[in-house]
Amino acid sequence: PRGVYAVDGDVERPGWQAAFEGLPVTCIVESRSFDAGELRITALSRRDSFTADLSIPAADRFHIAFGHGPDFALGNVRADLLVAGHTHGGQVRLPGIGPLLTLCAIPREWAAGVTRLEGGRTLVVSRGIGMERGPAPRFRFLCRPEIVVIDAAPGPR
Repeated sequence: PRGVYAVDGDVERPGWQAAFEGLPVTCIVESRSFDAGELRITALSRRDSFTADLSIPAADRFHIAFGHGPDFALGNVRADLLVAGHTHGGQVRLPGIGPLLTLCAIPREWAAGVTRLEGGRTLVVSRGIGMERGPAPRFRFLCRPEIVVIDAAPGPR
């Protein structure tokens, strides 16, 4: 009811937005914040999502910030819910060690799942369904693909 939004990843070619033509999807190319009813939404460009010193002010309503890369969670991002992907959960995870590689600046423990951050913020990083491309190995080990569905309901702040 508050919209459908898409951000590009690392392998999309120019014109990736054409995949959503005719659909009620807002494609995010440049970062922007806007109100959607009782929500404040900050949608980050791919570049900004990898900015570890990003600053986003708090909002007067429940605030969701999302982007492809999770590095923005290291900055002064005053959103209640931060959502990202990119890491593929590490793609290869070892017991007691976790992901071997995440290709981003966040701590390896944040590379998949839910992480509670200071200030009552929550970071959700999806393992996604894809894998690295190019010369990288095309497999997963102890890191199942996933599609994350987040149900947010009103409650005390």
